Amino acid sequence: MRIPPERQPTLLAVLLSIASVVGVAVFLYGESQRRVNAVFHEAERQGEFLFNTMSQQVSDSLYFDDIERIRKDTDVLTAQQQVRRIAIFTDNGQFLLDTNQPKVPEG
Repeated sequence: MRIPPERQPTLLAVLLSIASVVGVAVFLYGESQRRVNAVFHEAERQGEFLFNTMSQQVSDSLYFDDIERIRKDTDVLTAQQQVRRIAIFTDNGQFLLDTNQPKVPEG
């Protein structure tokens, strides 16, 4: 099937438009993935920073199982907007503290 010469510029314009839309869509998808990865990496970096800060802050209290002191130390971190909850467990999995619970666990 042969395309008449008067229709060839229109067909070329349609093909270029489709190619442009596909190109823009691929670019936007790649850019959105890059931004999602950047946000995730930043959240991960901040989490590691907060973990390191908290571990230095509560290390002595953990050694002596001073849960009340740990709660006071974690209150400083939970006062920040980006920290919603802190749960602390021992190396063997024993629960020590959850900042969403108002009472200090016993035993």
